[in-house]
Amino acid sequence: MILTKATRRRATQPSVSVSNRWRRGAGRNRSGAWPGFALVVSLWLLAGCVTPNRPSATAEADVRAVLEQQVREWNAGNLAGFMDTYARSDQTHFASGGDLSLGWQRVFDRYRKKYGNPAGMGTTTFSDLEITVLAPDAALAFGRWHQKGDRGEGQGLFTLLLRKMPEGWRIVHDHTSAADKK
Repeated sequence: MILTKATRRRATQPSVSVSNRWRRGAGRNRSGAWPGFALVVSLWLLAGCVTPNRPSATAEADVRAVLEQQVREWNAGNLAGFMDTYARSDQTHFASGGDLSLGWQRVFDRYRKKYGNPAGMGTTTFSDLEITVLAPDAALAFGRWHQKGDRGEGQGLFTLLLRKMPEGWRIVHDHTSAADKK
């Protein structure tokens, strides 16, 4: 190491404790560093107070409203209104009984073929609903369905994946199962 005059001077000067440094600067304007330090500390503390980007409580209510619309439209015998809750996409999935219908039109055609007319649709209810908001634009709904009508009674479970789209929350994936009749 090469020693310069400044290095030798520092090496020979006694070390100064923190408290001596404060006392030595007592007569000087120390405000130069403090505003910046205070700003950094303030911003750091405020960053800890910022709430993370959580899905809003209204997302769950909006998804619940879609499910209520499904029940209302089904019970009114309005299959087209019921299908408005599904995404009008070729990628919309409906799985039930080991069969898969891919695309909004195929799902609609499946329902029409199976239920035919409003009398064939009967009435339905949902229960034990659990809605989990996965992201601001994605939610999972799980529940039980119960149906009564000309075709008899049935019940089962469903799992729905919903996405928030420009027209609102829509079902993009529906997996529905029927319980064995006893």
